[in-house]
This record gives sequence, C-alpha cells and structure tokens, in this order.
Amino acid sequence: MNKYAKRLIKYGVKNYKRYMIIIFLLGIISIAFGSLNPFFLQYLIDEIISLQKINILPYFLFFLIGVVALDRLFSYFFNTYHRKVNF
Repeated sequence: MNKYAKRLIKYGVKNYKRYMIIIFLLGIISIAFGSLNPFFLQYLIDEIISLQKINILPYFLFFLIGVVALDRLFSYFFNTYHRKVNF
C-alpha cells in the first residue's frame, strides 16, 4: 500500500470510527430482530391459531407488530448511519 492509501485509511478510521461502531451494532440488532420474525409467525400459526387460543391472539399480535416496528426502526437508523459514512 502506498502512503496516500494509508493516510486515507487513517483519516477514515479517525473521523468515522464512531459511525462505524454504531453501524456495526445497529446491523447486529437489525439482523436479530429480522431473524425473530419468522419464528414468531410460526409460533402464531402452530400454537395460537391451530390450537384456537383466541384469548392470547390480540396480545401476541401487538407483540408481533412491536417486533416488526423495532426491526424497521433499527433498519432505518442502520441505513441512515451507513449513508453518513459512505458520503
């Protein structure tokens, strides 16, 4: 690597380190919420709807909507910070 590339990398790490850490953490949280969504849908179909546990259904739907909303919120902030680092 030449000296200009090293200076560029040093500049990027120095000025954007905070954003890179935030992007990394938001990405992990977003992946975690995204992977929980299919599991909760399977539980909804197999355990609640098929066994006709109607009294639990509204609470579980609010919980599922909350998980999806948190997933979208973390994805939004992940994309926002990702663009700050790239531009």
